[in-house]
This record gives sequence, structure tokens and C-alpha cells, in this order.
Amino acid sequence: MILFDNKRKVTKEEVQARVKYFKDRVNLAYELIDKKDKKKALQIAKDLKIELKEEYHFYNLKKNENLMNEKYFPEYSASITDSFVNMIGQLTQKNLDVFLYDVDFYMDYWEIHSQYKK
Repeated sequence: MILFDNKRKVTKEEVQARVKYFKDRVNLAYELIDKKDKKKALQIAKDLKIELKEEYHFYNLKKNENLMNEKYFPEYSASITDSFVNMIGQLTQKNLDVFLYDVDFYMDYWEIHSQYKK
């Protein structure tokens, strides 16, 4: 799902819901790791990576430069970009924890910065 699709204004509540979605998926993967089911956790992480990749590539198209004028886009886009680009190489069980940590951390970035936007 591309949140900022260039077709409408996106509300703060929509961005909050999308950030919550990412954080909830990370938490589910962590729960599965705790239950010793790294295979399912890895699949959730791979699905997350695909979603991040789709948004990252869409937001970086030249035709979407105008999105920087959207109220909540710059911080949200930074969270998506940092979550995606910091995962170098193939996602495996060995680097699963690092990827999940990064996604959670960068989504927190949006939450922190959004508190100061009116």
C-alpha cells in the first residue's frame, strides 16, 4: 500500500495508522522469535521489506517530488527510506533481529517528530 499516492491529502491519523501497522508487524515477528518460530518471523520481515521497498521506490520517483510539500510526508518518507536502505543484502535469520530493530526504530522517528507538527 502506498500511503502518499499523490491523489489526495493524507491525514495525520492515516500516517499514525500506517506507522502502527509497521510496528505491529515488527512486534508480531518478535513474538514469533520468542516462541522459537524464526521461520514465520522471517516471512513477516520479508513481507515488510517488500512493502517498504514499494513505498521507497514510489516516493523516489521524480514525478513525486511534490510530495515533499505534504505536511507529514518528509518525516514519514525518511522513516520508510531509512528502514529500507539500511537492510543491505538478503534478509536471513541471522540479520532478522537487526532489520526488525531498524524498522521499529525508524518508525519511532516518525512518531517523535510528528508530535511537533501542528
